[in-house]
Amino acid sequence: MNKQKYMKGKAVVSLVSILLSVALLYSNASVHQFAFYVVLVLNIIAWVFALLGGISDLAAANIRKGFWVTLGTAGFSIVALIITGHLALAASVSALQALCWILAFNQTEVKA
Repeated sequence: MNKQKYMKGKAVVSLVSILLSVALLYSNASVHQFAFYVVLVLNIIAWVFALLGGISDLAAANIRKGFWVTLGTAGFSIVALIITGHLALAASVSALQALCWILAFNQTEVKA
């Protein structure tokens, strides 16, 4: 995967994460509820993939490469969930993010 394509994908994912967090924090009730359910469904899907399939070598390399960007967006999402009172989902997102980082950094280095 070339670097430009990777950076474009990382920017889109980061933007979606930030928009969902802003929707949780600053929107009306219906948009807030929509953002909550999107985060909830994505969290469930991510747990299923993380527990059943683990993380591929390429995905682990990409997680390691974009760690600092992911750290910032994940932190903002977790803070947004905590501020809006979704503590159980915030804990689940935190645990999932930690699991993904642990799995990614425990895998052997491969050229991505």
